[in-house]
Amino acid sequence: MKEDKTPSANGAAASVPEKKPWPLSRVVLAIAVFVVCYTLIMVFFRKETPMFYPYEEAQAEVLGNLLRADGWEPLPEAYVIREFRVPREELELIDLTPTAFDTEDTIGLEIGEHSTTPLNMESIKAPESISIGEPYQAEIHWREKEERAYPNILNFYVRGGEILIFPPHGRIRPTEHSEPLTRFLIPPEQFTVGEHTLYVYTEEGLRGWNLIVEE
Repeated sequence: MKEDKTPSANGAAASVPEKKPWPLSRVVLAIAVFVVCYTLIMVFFRKETPMFYPYEEAQAEVLGNLLRADGWEPLPEAYVIREFRVPREELELIDLTPTAFDTEDTIGLEIGEHSTTPLNMESIKAPESISIGEPYQAEIHWREKEERAYPNILNFYVRGGEILIFPPHGRIRPTEHSEPLTRFLIPPEQFTVGEHTLYVYTEEGLRGWNLIVEE
């Protein structure tokens, strides 16, 4: 059998040059350059956005709807703070031991799976009383966890003279907050003269303490 050859312009058989693969060193170098460039672009140009947890967000929305249906209203004016606005001595903070309350009887509904938290309170540092027109500043001390993840956000609800505090639903990322405490502030407009009760929902159930607002 004769070998087929494609004639060239001058009548001679044309041969296709054999392509040689890149040396492995060049392949590795190209990959390394790409990875470095991609990393630099991501570091300098990406937009920082908080992580989104769809299940946790959905459960928080359901819980909010249930609470509003039972007379609780969101209190967005209350918020977590990094530092107290005045020296600790002026706040007259004392160690309070929270009391256990029945969750369903106190809140008025069965929370169930709509709010879960891995946090438990150790104590609360707060003033026993404040004067009308003063903000309420307190410090929740959490029971320490191995992964040292504590919230830097809390959800507040109010109903009459009661204030209900919910930590974030579900898992808390270890990168959020490494100290086993969370400070918060409730503005003075929320209080009237008399006794108020504050609750924090924990893994072990509902914990609460009292506050006296004086004239």
